[in-house]
Amino acid sequence: MPRSDRSLRVFLDRMIHDLPFDSSIRVGDLWARVEQRGFGMIMLLCTVLCMIPLPGPNAILTIPLMIITGQMIAGFKTPWLPKFILNRSVKVNHIHIVFNYLSPFLTRLEKIIRPRYIKLVPRRNLRSIGAISFILAIVIALPIPIPGTNLLPALCVMAISLALLNRDGLVLWGATIVGALFVGKLGLGLTLAWKWFFGP
Repeated sequence: MPRSDRSLRVFLDRMIHDLPFDSSIRVGDLWARVEQRGFGMIMLLCTVLCMIPLPGPNAILTIPLMIITGQMIAGFKTPWLPKFILNRSVKVNHIHIVFNYLSPFLTRLEKIIRPRYIKLVPRRNLRSIGAISFILAIVIALPIPIPGTNLLPALCVMAISLALLNRDGLVLWGATIVGALFVGKLGLGLTLAWKWFFGP
């Protein structure tokens, strides 16, 4: 496994599992631990946050991901979040639950993600990657009662973020294409369902 993968694995393990289990933590405190690692790590953190279960609609937790991917579309050089999000607190045990649930997927990704096709990984212009990630973030937020509707786009965003971190052009564009196809099929399915129930 590449050295960058091992360091990423160690970093995430320390960041998540060194937190007191029966407590809460500000989003800003998590942000301070990862903001220097760029858009890839921030996207990964935001995706984990938006999958935390909350009573009632939890679409509010997808707002950071939408903001970050929106900044990628706008051409921001460094990620930024407003104070009202940074001051929001989440329960550490929820972070543990989500991270442990996603850990097998992350482990598999780490085994295949490595620096390759580096020329396909944009260094500054992340607009196209940000655009599809932004749409996937919207899909994650939608309360669509179809199994896997929220999970698959979240996994695509995770793959994109890890590929950015490890400069893997193959996985980066593979996950982007899968995400785009998923959004297209979902849009087509919702359109057909609307016509079926409500007519043309």
